[in-house]
Amino acid sequence: MTHTITSPSINRRPATALGGVLLAAVLATACTTTTAGHPRTTTPGTDPTASSGPPVADVTVVERPGYGPVDAAVGDPAGVITGPTGAVVTYAGALVVQACSVLTVQDIRAAGALVVGSVTRRVFDGVGTGALDVRSAGWGLPSDTNSCDYPLTHSGADGKGAVLIVVHQPGYTDLDILRRATTHSDPAEMIGPVAAHPRHTPIPDTHDWQLSYHDMLVELSIDHPQDTVTRALLVLAAQRLVQLADHPTGPPRWQFDSSAWTGDHAHACTVLSNADTRTILGVDPSPLATEWITSAVGRINFATTTPGGDLDYNHVTSTCRRSAPAPDHSDRQFLQVEIDTYEAATAAELALQFLTQFYDDHTQLGAPIGDGTLYYADSDDDATLVIRARRTIVRISYDNPTRSITDDERIRTLTPIAQHIADQLGRF
Repeated sequence: MTHTITSPSINRRPATALGGVLLAAVLATACTTTTAGHPRTTTPGTDPTASSGPPVADVTVVERPGYGPVDAAVGDPAGVITGPTGAVVTYAGALVVQACSVLTVQDIRAAGALVVGSVTRRVFDGVGTGALDVRSAGWGLPSDTNSCDYPLTHSGADGKGAVLIVVHQPGYTDLDILRRATTHSDPAEMIGPVAAHPRHTPIPDTHDWQLSYHDMLVELSIDHPQDTVTRALLVLAAQRLVQLADHPTGPPRWQFDSSAWTGDHAHACTVLSNADTRTILGVDPSPLATEWITSAVGRINFATTTPGGDLDYNHVTSTCRRSAPAPDHSDRQFLQVEIDTYEAATAAELALQFLTQFYDDHTQLGAPIGDGTLYYADSDDDATLVIRARRTIVRISYDNPTRSITDDERIRTLTPIAQHIADQLGRF
């Protein structure tokens, strides 16, 4: 019997606020209570709402204004923040303005919007050294480029929105296309030195602009029902664009500001190297990586599979994909790493035990990597190697549509990559 796990894609907005969707869906049975605005922990034997059964571990759960009661699989619905930036990245001789620096998580919250779900970005992180695969539809601006997508929840008709920022610079955008895109017949609003050209959109509550400054163009789309929120974000984006044009920063590092998650977490793009990706794809990956970070701190319960002991744990998920165009240009080939970081090594051990039971057709490696390993194949061209390294569960998968190889060959190919990643995660 073959089982599959859905992987993120650049066009996917996960319906859940969490990574590790499979585990959360199967195992999450909340044993924690909260009071509005204040975290409250439960201790074994003291939870007045708990049903009879195994005791629960101490766990912190946070409720935040506007998000409503927390779900059973959530420790904090809005724990992620935009952290310090890394080194400035240069591409084609120019300093890159990172899309997620134009508006940060804190900027969006300060304007009155609520970030929920997985934040997605296409980021120049200074690792990939291959050819840049930015494909443009016709004569329009490319969409699969330096971008940042914040999913929102709000009180509008469908309750879902987004803030999308796409940055175009001459170094990685066709100059003729960029020149045509910045030639407008309609008047622009000047926000300081930035020209903000409104763009028509038929989608209710959605407002689109092109922000022009010097040789740079930023597409900004805000889907939110409150005009005050939209206006505040537009003005701030224009002001930030001027600052970044003069003083670019490196890609921001995601952090969690929450009493439900007080430590560091494993960053998937940090452990996924150019060399390891080239081993799988046969060519160097694009300088643009695709990254997902869960905005929520997840919560998971192992009571359904492991009786007794400490059963409730918080966790966060980071995913990174490095890709390159397939030789026949029919599709992209990629190597992807998804990492769940748990608050305790015991939770990662329980998670691996569960996956081993769930994937009854899995293959065990003769010599385990890290603290445990299993392998399963979804299809002829897709396979996943799962490893546990202390507090982390790592899923390593790839898609190479031009190659069809056996499971043994896949395992041999993925094993040194998994070992390299496990070595880097030894501190967690």
